[in-house]
Amino acid sequence: MRNQPRPDGVPAAERRARAARIPSGVAAEAAGLARALRREPGLAAVGLTGLFIASLCLIAVVARGTFIAPEGKLLGAVGFTFGVAVFSFTAALLLPLSGWSNAARRRWRLGYYLFAIYGLAVEPVQAFRGLDPRFSDAGGVVDVVAGIVFGVTAMVMTVAYVLLGLRSHGLLPPRRTDHEHRMSTPRVPNRSALSALSRASPSRR
Repeated sequence: MRNQPRPDGVPAAERRARAARIPSGVAAEAAGLARALRREPGLAAVGLTGLFIASLCLIAVVARGTFIAPEGKLLGAVGFTFGVAVFSFTAALLLPLSGWSNAARRRWRLGYYLFAIYGLAVEPVQAFRGLDPRFSDAGGVVDVVAGIVFGVTAMVMTVAYVLLGLRSHGLLPPRRTDHEHRMSTPRVPNRSALSALSRASPSRR
């Protein structure tokens, strides 16, 4: 009676086996994700920092509201810092699949660190000061310059992130180095080498 199938036609024993496989599959996926993040500890640390700052901003939203006069938008800070966390975790998964050299990956990480750390500092600080971190009308010259730098770095890193996504999915072919070009180019012997080879070969009778 225990293995009697239900109206859907699936026996009870098979349903229990399927239910037991679900936690093991989730655990395997979580273990694989943890291994992937351990390969990029710096990007994983940036992602965790973004989640932490987003949590603090969300607590401030609950305590103080979503707006700080004259321009501060705390929900904008929550969305940005959480977005940086998602970007960082995704980059940690995609970067090992990019096929780039160690030097290229190192340069990409450095550029991303500069943008992420700058953004995670400027966005919440300006929001808590009551200023727009990008286009402030109430701030001083330093705030305007900080907003311009923030906008430029955000655009540059968006382009770099798109390139990473295309490269990791095989939609962007790798750039051939000079050494690879020399190795793949067929070498045509010159006339002097051909004449020397013909003199050295025995004459046919």
